[in-house]
Amino acid sequence: MAHSIWFTGGEGQPAIGAATFAGRICRIPVVTTLVGGELIALPQIRYGGRLTLLSRLMMHLTLKLSNHLVVLSKVLQQEALVLGFTSSVIPLGADPSCFLDVKLRTPDAKPKLLHVASINRIKDQTTLLRAMQRVLREMPETTLDLIGVDTLHGEMQRLAGQLGIAASVRFHGFLTQEAIHPFWREADLFVLSSLHEGQCVAVCEAAAAGVLTVGTRVGILAEWGPDLAAAVPVGDDAALASEIVSLLRDPSRRARMAAATQAWATAHNADWTAAQLDRVYNKLLQK
Repeated sequence: MAHSIWFTGGEGQPAIGAATFAGRICRIPVVTTLVGGELIALPQIRYGGRLTLLSRLMMHLTLKLSNHLVVLSKVLQQEALVLGFTSSVIPLGADPSCFLDVKLRTPDAKPKLLHVASINRIKDQTTLLRAMQRVLREMPETTLDLIGVDTLHGEMQRLAGQLGIAASVRFHGFLTQEAIHPFWREADLFVLSSLHEGQCVAVCEAAAAGVLTVGTRVGILAEWGPDLAAAVPVGDDAALASEIVSLLRDPSRRARMAAATQAWATAHNADWTAAQLDRVYNKLLQK
């Protein structure tokens, strides 16, 4: 059994192709998992697996040679279906170490927002910071922590300064999972601003930690109902800020939704993901 996993919107093409071809040469079943922007093209930010003819051909051939296609969300499933490929939806569940108790912070505590993602174009932290500027007009004591590798070389830090919100925004760079745990415990909301997501594993990690997500309608947020998350149109910083303020001012609703989201994460944790993949493997091996 060979399992090819595509990690990015453009850099993973040779590896996934090699794994698929190796499986075919060895005459063993091949499972391919798509996790992000493999089937889209966003030329304005040079992102996606369909930007060039070569990448499109390699992706099509890889999927054609695969015995089974796995995707992480219904969004990706629809993208694959448009190209003529059926798939199974198996999201990546959170590791058990991510699970924390849902809590209600004290009413007088300063609101804390958390964003865990690499700083890059597809995550669209520009929208996040513009939303934060709007939030501060309504709730000036709010703070925002950003955790993730900075691939834009300080551009977002400079934007925070230009927007006049630098004092309320902290950039922490890359942190280990263990080092992130204290931030999950303190966060009131997890905020997502991406232009596109295959799933967004961080949303599931937030759910496991008992933290509700407010974000753009991408990845798994596009399929979750209003009881599990607050989703807004991509790039709409005004709508994002409005949802953030609304939930910060309604802690009981926030806690209720966070508990529902955590129940989903518990039912779809990493062990569940492994079990679903085992079923796919066993079904192929029995043919």
